[in-house]
Amino acid sequence: MVSDSSGTFHVTPNIEFFSNYSADISGIVRLGNEHECKFAGTREVTIRFPNGHTITLHRVQHLPDLKRSLVSIN
Repeated sequence: MVSDSSGTFHVTPNIEFFSNYSADISGIVRLGNEHECKFAGTREVTIRFPNGHTITLHRVQHLPDLKRSLVSIN
């Protein structure tokens, strides 16, 4: 997972990260390298840290063609 200070939303290619999932969104996002990825769905992702703390990210976009997850820190 990578933090992204220029991102406008959270994204992940990993469907197994979603605590619930809905394929209710469609569209295309253009990345900084001009590569285009299709949205496949959206919902929540819960991150569990080694110290036991968890956070839930809402409205995370599922982009199956990405290589890494990006967390927007804006």
